[in-house]
Amino acid sequence: MSSILNVIRRNLSFSFMRRNDDVSIMEMLSDDFILSKFYSFRMNFSLAEYRYHRIKKTYETFRPSIWITIHTWTLILLITSIVIWPENDFIVDSKFFEQILNVQKFDLIIVELIVLSLIEEWLWLFFLKEATTYSCSFLDFLAHELPVYETRIDLKMKRYLIRYHSFTKFITTFIYSTVILWSMFLCILLLYFTFSSYMDDNIYFIQFITSIPISILIGTNIIYMSGQFFISGTFFFFFLILFREKIKQLKNLSTTLLQYHASESQYFVKKIFWSRFHCEYIILYGKISRINESVSVILLATETVAKSAIMTSCVFYSQQIKMVESNTFLVAILIIVFLYVNIMYMCIAILPKYNEQCLQSILRWLIRLQWRHKFSNVQSKQSTFYDRIVQRIRWRQTLKSNLFIQATVNNRLGFTCGHMFHINKFKFTELIMLNIPYILMLYKHVTR
Repeated sequence: MSSILNVIRRNLSFSFMRRNDDVSIMEMLSDDFILSKFYSFRMNFSLAEYRYHRIKKTYETFRPSIWITIHTWTLILLITSIVIWPENDFIVDSKFFEQILNVQKFDLIIVELIVLSLIEEWLWLFFLKEATTYSCSFLDFLAHELPVYETRIDLKMKRYLIRYHSFTKFITTFIYSTVILWSMFLCILLLYFTFSSYMDDNIYFIQFITSIPISILIGTNIIYMSGQFFISGTFFFFFLILFREKIKQLKNLSTTLLQYHASESQYFVKKIFWSRFHCEYIILYGKISRINESVSVILLATETVAKSAIMTSCVFYSQQIKMVESNTFLVAILIIVFLYVNIMYMCIAILPKYNEQCLQSILRWLIRLQWRHKFSNVQSKQSTFYDRIVQRIRWRQTLKSNLFIQATVNNRLGFTCGHMFHINKFKFTELIMLNIPYILMLYKHVTR
């Protein structure tokens, strides 16, 4: 726990305002790896142990998994009993929390907390399986490919990645710290009013005893889920920034192909295309497709969380008589979750956009090149054996280029939300246009 607090303290130290070119990307991601081990994998292991398939199956390795899982399922069982058996002599009901927090329909928050906890456990089982079977695409890229990939990154791009990632960590850590303070305040408030209610003989002694762990578990579970959602999300944002800058470089390279017009330069143009763009594009597509094997499951979970959060916040807000600190905090948390997912979708949609621009530039270059070759063949009346060999090589390269374009038109470069849809700018716009009227109709239906 002390290592996590040190990481949070470093993330809030305004490091993005200081220029440090000596830090390697692996060193920069070491803090993200520490947080991911705790929030996502719930395991104690090093990157070297994962790289060489030597993760120890001991209690020390799975100690976070055991205690966090017990903590989460205890909370799920306790708050589920509040929903199923609202009137009993052992556990306080949702009406008691409504009186304490001065809110209405607190049972909606309880149901949402159950849903989020179940999704959290599902994601943990997914990460646990990938880590123990050494098939996690994130860790594979971090352990095997990133050290080699870093040597091919120029200083300007490295400086941009470090600065941008530090700024992203600062923003997410600041939001997370705010959630921690509000959660601690909420937990203390629940404990104080629970004790006051017991002293006023409004609840039984057994209800007072059981309400103490429920209040503490609710506060700590909100802190843990927020950490998994915000802090661990910066890990994915780094890969997203890295791939975005790489596809942006390929887009700029593809536009340079159109700047060559002289026929004597076509040899160098083709060499640029096949030796630089083609190879780099294939490598980039392979890396993104492998990481998407894990990301697609994560994005499916976040999409489910975002949809349930915005619906719960809409219904919960519509039932409030007066907005106070407690219900404002709960509504704000749910809205921030929804906005966070949509901002992430907006960043993911940039990859297919740059990919489309690359293909358009290459297609225009190929059309111009083949049109020039057509007229050069018409103008040449005689052809030697050497010319025929060159012509065959030229047509072979043309066929390869056309086949590459046909294969990449529908390659769906980028990330997918499970097996539901591919995230691009059109799907992002469609989701926004569907969510806004859906939320308004839901609010109108509830307040009717």
